[in-house]
Amino acid sequence: MNIAIFLQNRPHFGTTLIHLPLIHSLQLAYPDANIFLFSKNESTHLLTKIVSLKKVFVAKNRFTEIKNYRTTNFDITISLRKNSLFLSCVLLLSKGKKYAYTNTITKLFFTKSVPYQKDIYRAENFLNLLPDEVPAHYFHGKKKQYISLIPAGEYKIKHWAIQNYLQLADTLVKLYPNIDVNFVLGQAEKDYLDIIKKHNRTYSISFHRDIDELFEIITSSQLVIANDCGPAHIAQISDTSNIILYSDENFKADKTVNEWFRKKENARYIISDAGKSINTIKIEIVIKTAQSLLI
Repeated sequence: MNIAIFLQNRPHFGTTLIHLPLIHSLQLAYPDANIFLFSKNESTHLLTKIVSLKKVFVAKNRFTEIKNYRTTNFDITISLRKNSLFLSCVLLLSKGKKYAYTNTITKLFFTKSVPYQKDIYRAENFLNLLPDEVPAHYFHGKKKQYISLIPAGEYKIKHWAIQNYLQLADTLVKLYPNIDVNFVLGQAEKDYLDIIKKHNRTYSISFHRDIDELFEIITSSQLVIANDCGPAHIAQISDTSNIILYSDENFKADKTVNEWFRKKENARYIISDAGKSINTIKIEIVIKTAQSLLI
């Protein structure tokens, strides 16, 4: 069996990661299938370190992409590009079963079409396009005795101060002496390294790890507390408990939460005061929320 998935086009780390539950679910249902990804972003290649893929085609030009698609006969094709009538027209002429978001073409001619919902986690929207006989699956990790703190984020507006995270860590290790605290940092947060190392208490640091290592660290955590950032999505697409902190400085947090936060039983989000910096989030509130998840 050959399966094709046309990924959404946003190039960011987190928006790439959230395709993983769809791929994972298909692999569990069809363990012998060859899965091909079609993407416009080089970042898609990082997924090959988490899931097994037959081929990743990256092409900016849509005609090149379609030419690549036509080199293989696909039993199942899933399009995650909700606004692409061009792609819908192309797939209409292809063989096999086809799954896509609802438009005038897909509604009439595809095997399955569903409306795209802006008020659910984006990965859930992807999972809604699974064949009806395929159950949705997220990831699971064997938990170890540590909490991961992720003071990251592409934009500084999303950064809860590193001093807040250090104070949070100090309180957590007092409350839970048998649990360690691990700081997860990317290259963009390298300035935090010296700050953490010079702190009066020593904490472990996972710095600039490869995606497979990062995946293992986060899915093995008892709890993840993070800014709204790419690595936080690993906790969201797994069974790991998590707390995500959001800035409402631009009055957009509610909309962001609707589409980018997975509302699972062991997940919480905290939003800053309306129109205020993320640093208006009080440490005491984060501690109380963490305690509710570490019972």
